[in-house]
Amino acid sequence: MVEKAKEYGYQGIELRGLEGQMHLPLAPQLASNPTKIAHLMRETGVELVCLSTSAAFHMQDAKEVADNKAQVRVHELAGKLECPFVRVFGS
Repeated sequence: MVEKAKEYGYQGIELRGLEGQMHLPLAPQLASNPTKIAHLMRETGVELVCLSTSAAFHMQDAKEVADNKAQVRVHELAGKLECPFVRVFGS
């Protein structure tokens, strides 16, 4: 994907999901070696500008609140990937 982004002239990409996995910390391509992915991005000159999540923080249901707390792992992954932004949804 990074090589194609470079080929098509993109300077950066935003990831919402990867190969069917919408919770990015569970995507083995990212989670298994985020340092390697960050290096690849720098090396190709394509910035990983944002990781998007399914998180929305307006719910009051206890299960939904607990599910959204699990989204914190996306922020941890973003740091390891040197990705400056994480998208969440207000409502």
